[in-house]
Amino acid sequence: VRRERSRRPAPEELPASAQAAREAPVRRVERDGKKVRRGPKEEGVWFRLSLGREKNADPRWILPLLCRRGEVTREEIGKIVVLPKETKFEIAKSAAARFSKASRRPDPKMPGARIERVKG
Repeated sequence: VRRERSRRPAPEELPASAQAAREAPVRRVERDGKKVRRGPKEEGVWFRLSLGREKNADPRWILPLLCRRGEVTREEIGKIVVLPKETKFEIAKSAAARFSKASRRPDPKMPGARIERVKG
């Protein structure tokens, strides 16, 4: 172990600015001097998509898919969590019934993608 460690460079002390950057709160995006809140302004309802990391699911293309298929806007979609075999996402409570009804129709661009409400 000593021989292997001797080949590596000595550990460095991180400056205080690096630690401060890790502990700093995340700032919200500002546009025209106004703070923009991402996601629904109210409590959400969770749904699942049958595509996950194994099928190269990525929030950048899942978001437009959800908007198109569920007839919702970006502001009505909350957190998107990509898991290995599925993706879970949050829809604003006020848009959940509309989203559920619209998402039942098959999508010609992605016929294998199933969307259903998460129980519990």
